[in-house]
Amino acid sequence: GLLADASRGPLSFLVVVPDWGGAASAADAFRRSPFLRARHTVGAADHVFVDGAQHRVPGRHRPSSWDTAVLLLQNESGSATWPLDSATLASTVDASFARAANEGGPAGGPEDLQAWEARGPARGGKKR
Repeated sequence: GLLADASRGPLSFLVVVPDWGGAASAADAFRRSPFLRARHTVGAADHVFVDGAQHRVPGRHRPSSWDTAVLLLQNESGSATWPLDSATLASTVDASFARAANEGGPAGGPEDLQAWEARGPARGGKKR
């Protein structure tokens, strides 16, 4: 594989995927990688994401329904060139995700998933 080929030089990949759980999830597959150097999970209530229907609904951000896994994969050379541990990754990711969550709701404040879904389909929520 790409990360196993030392001739490629230093390689580093930051993977951000939904953490749905279960052995078949992408997050679990990345957690089992021998190239995993750091990891962090952001709770669903602690972040938002950009809605795929952002062009059709008034709100750009949507509360997350799932946790999100943030995983750093590096080869040996990448780890030596760009060292990063799980604690540093967690503090950086949490600060970034918290900023987005606080900007995502009404009047620039947070909005939880239940409030977002209660807005109805015309505003990006669920059908009532």
